[in-house]
Order: sequence, then C-alpha cells, then structure tokens
Amino acid sequence: MSEKIEKLWGKLPRWLQNTILIVCAIIGIVEISPLFNDLFRSNILPFFVIWIAIPLLLAIFKWSSLSRKLNHSNAVRLRNIAVGITIFLSFTFLFRYDLIRDSFGYNYIKGYQSEYYPDVDDYGRDQTGVIIHTDKWYTRFMLWLGEWGYLFLIFGVPFMTWQLGDRLVSVLVKSQNKVEL
Repeated sequence: MSEKIEKLWGKLPRWLQNTILIVCAIIGIVEISPLFNDLFRSNILPFFVIWIAIPLLLAIFKWSSLSRKLNHSNAVRLRNIAVGITIFLSFTFLFRYDLIRDSFGYNYIKGYQSEYYPDVDDYGRDQTGVIIHTDKWYTRFMLWLGEWGYLFLIFGVPFMTWQLGDRLVSVLVKSQNKVEL
C-alpha cells in the first residue's frame, strides 16, 4: 500500500507536494493549539472576511500595475501561498461549522436555539446530535439553504483562488513574452 502512495506522491507536481505538506502541518498545529481555537471563536467574522477577500485581492492584483513588477517565480509563490491559506481556512470553517452556525443564529436570527444531545450512530459509536429551533419556519428553511451555500464556499473559495492565481501567472507570462519580442 505504501509503495502505491509513494508512486502517486512522486507523480504530483512539486508545488502541490509542498502545499499539501504545509497545509497539513498548519492544520496539525492549529488543531492542538488552544490559543488559535480561542482566537477563532472570539473573532469568526475577521477570519471569514480574510477567507473571502484573498481571491478578490488576487483579482484586483492581477489588473493593478504591481503585478507587472513580479517575476514568474514570485507570482507562482504568491498563488501557492494564497491557495494554502484559503485551503487552511476552508478546513477550519468546515470543522467548526456548528460553532459558526450557532454564532450566526444567536446573533442574527430571532428565536434561534440549538439543543445538543448525546446520540449513537448505526454502528454503535457515540456522537452528538443537534436540534435547531427558530421562531419562523422560513428562517429554518433559510438556514438549510445557508448550509448548502456554506458547503459551496468551502470548496469554491480555494478553487476560485487557484483559478485567479493561475490567471495572474498566465497574464504575467504573456506580458513578459511581449516584452521579449
């Protein structure tokens, strides 16, 4: 089994290997760090804004005059760092979904309550179930739609960051080729 993994790992591009290793290391450090957990719980909105702003900043950077001052390797490095940060924040938001939903619900939805109870899954493993209560039926429906939108963002933001970073690199290559001609 490990030989197959080593072959697959060897076929991956070097930048992807480095990005995977960095993201896994950061996730491991963050999950055991109580300081980050406390910081995240008390400041969810700034982390969310940073997460959404990174692809937007790449798009703005692509059209600004600063992008012409980058060389190819720095543009690739900027893209990889941006993708790594958005993947890291996507994992963080994915694993803390209940915290984010409850924070949003208590602050912005009238009559929001969440009840957590011990439960057992089909295989006999312990887990925690949740029941959400709201004053109106349509707020519960909006929460359900919000879950799908949230899931779309979890996967869409890193993909969008990669696409915009890749376009930044390709625009830079095209502009450098024009200068050489």
